[in-house]
Amino acid sequence: MNNKEIKLQQVKKNCTIIKTIISILMAILIASVIAVLAAITFIAFKGDEFNALMINEGSGYVSIEERDLGLISWAVDMDKLIESGDYVTSFNVAMFVAIGHIVIVLAILYIFRKIFLELERSESPFSHDILKKLNILFILISIACLVSQGVGYGVMAWFITRLIYCILDYGCVIQTEIDETL
Repeated sequence: MNNKEIKLQQVKKNCTIIKTIISILMAILIASVIAVLAAITFIAFKGDEFNALMINEGSGYVSIEERDLGLISWAVDMDKLIESGDYVTSFNVAMFVAIGHIVIVLAILYIFRKIFLELERSESPFSHDILKKLNILFILISIACLVSQGVGYGVMAWFITRLIYCILDYGCVIQTEIDETL
């Protein structure tokens, strides 16, 4: 076995390890979504008790950091909900926003997993299938940055991912030319 074959085997082994780690993370995140949905359901059924507990225990205070929900805060006035003592609705809104973020992360991890699976099976990282998956991944990462960090970070993430995509697309073109000349 020459050095190239040894290196290729190491890369494939690393892809398998990373794919396994991603699968474990995805299982944890799916369990988290189920737990959050269970909490939302429980709080919805025990709403009056939850509101009373929050008011009586003095734990109804929510700091600005805990209320910062990114783009969703434009549509829901959390201050008014909290001031009115409607902790159930504010809790549920926060939990649905958390679920939205988890779903975006799950989609990103799923595509990462598919890319590593493709890398594990292919002989070259410069294939059009991998490039298509990377394009989808880069769009999701840009959206995740936009939603969670704001417009500035979303635009910056888009530029960075476009740069990486263009470099890999160029590598794909060169790989195709090399394959055709052989």
